Amino acid sequence: MVEQLRMREAVMVFDPVDGFTARRNVAGPHPRPIGTITYRLVARSQGGIRSDLDAPLNLVTTGTPSGYDVWLGLVSAPGTSRRSAGLADGDYIVEAISPLYQRLEVTVTVPLDPCSPGQFELEPGYDYPFPRTSTLSMGRGPTLLRGTIHRNDNNTSALAGITLEVPGQSSSYQTDSTGRWVLVFPDSQPAGPVTVRFTFPAGGPVLAVPGIALVPGASNAIQQTALYGQALAADQPARGCTVEVLGRAGQALADATGAWLYYLDLGEPGGQVAVRATLPDGRTATQGNVPVQPLEANRVPTFRFP
Repeated sequence: MVEQLRMREAVMVFDPVDGFTARRNVAGPHPRPIGTITYRLVARSQGGIRSDLDAPLNLVTTGTPSGYDVWLGLVSAPGTSRRSAGLADGDYIVEAISPLYQRLEVTVTVPLDPCSPGQFELEPGYDYPFPRTSTLSMGRGPTLLRGTIHRNDNNTSALAGITLEVPGQSSSYQTDSTGRWVLVFPDSQPAGPVTVRFTFPAGGPVLAVPGIALVPGASNAIQQTALYGQALAADQPARGCTVEVLGRAGQALADATGAWLYYLDLGEPGGQVAVRATLPDGRTATQGNVPVQPLEANRVPTFRFP
């Protein structure tokens, strides 16, 4: 009775589903997500044209015994109290956020159709608690492939909005601001190698990285190709020294210990490169013919300035 009353009073009703668990068919046809889902109203859609709000609205939702999340019209913002938000009839874009799932946007219509709530089929995020058990007899559980995408011009930055997949074999994943990603393969996945496809946003390039080995039933990881080393001046750490790969974009910056780390582009073929270090006072040193092994962190001999 309480659930029916909430449904009648609701402005929006959300129907969250754990897509990974649903495909495994181990918890019924409509498994609910793990943990709490946060919903934000981010845009309006009119005639298929998206208009982002000046600031997203955090929707204050209430769960029902059946696992639906109901929005009765209250919104909140950091440092403010809850308030009512009236919405004109039409289509709105709502995003679901959870530390365990990938971010997802769904279009929801006002006024509410009680027979057609907004369904959010959530896909696992990097921190999702994947099971060890298998859906197959004598199986070894799901096969995972993990990694992090880094920019080569700043070793503390990551690239968001890149879509990854192994076409026809794995799930897909769109990176967030952490750059972390995880691909999920079926319990029946054979040993590798596989080719991972990276699709950049806004009409960017599509890159294929072949030769990634998989151990079935295990959590596999790949290392973005990188160079690392140390710069010393008068046998002291050369803090602030910049390091670049000649002919490549970006540069790395040595830290307080003189250590530096430079990430090469996705799809790096390997071979040999020239690396140049520049001190804050303008002095430079170059090391040529530095070997680069793809999908590994490659050590560069120490730069030593007098």
